[in-house]
Amino acid sequence: MQAFSVSIDYKGVSQQYYIEPKQLGYVIQLHVDIMDQHFHFEVDDEGNWRVIAADPAGAQQVPAGLLQSIADAIDLHLQKFNSW
Repeated sequence: MQAFSVSIDYKGVSQQYYIEPKQLGYVIQLHVDIMDQHFHFEVDDEGNWRVIAADPAGAQQVPAGLLQSIADAIDLHLQKFNSW
């Protein structure tokens, strides 16, 4: 699975995020840097999502709506390119 970028509009601002995916059995782990914080988005083969912050205290600065927007963009990309 190759790295890719997703573009989102969040609160009227266009943003682009570089995604580094890694296949871990039935889970795809996607590494993303957001607002100087490192996150791992994980999605399994049934479409269940979770987000893990490398630094949970620092991650509190990142709005949940932004994380959801990025997850939605990643999900669209995975569906579009059948990356399952």
